[in-house]
Amino acid sequence: MILAPPSATHSQGVSDYKRLKVWAKAHALGRFLGIALKSTSELEYHLIIARDIRAIGSNDFESLSAQAIEVRKLLHGLRNRVVASPKNAKKERPGVVN
Repeated sequence: MILAPPSATHSQGVSDYKRLKVWAKAHALGRFLGIALKSTSELEYHLIIARDIRAIGSNDFESLSAQAIEVRKLLHGLRNRVVASPKNAKKERPGVVN
């Protein structure tokens, strides 16, 4: 019996995984979340400008900026979960026996 080297088996498994529709959807969602992350940075920049030209007060700036940062952190966590490889995703699930 001839066995394929482990690296060939692993890469074949990864390519099989990438052919799944769910992977394509997760990949697209990951791209969308990347765009959303950039939008939160842009929003924060606009808030800084609005504060600097006194279009909004300091209290409003602090509140809105904190909310934008919180959303960005949530998006980072979600994006990291969505784009994680199946091998890494198993390691990240506490309490689950692999």
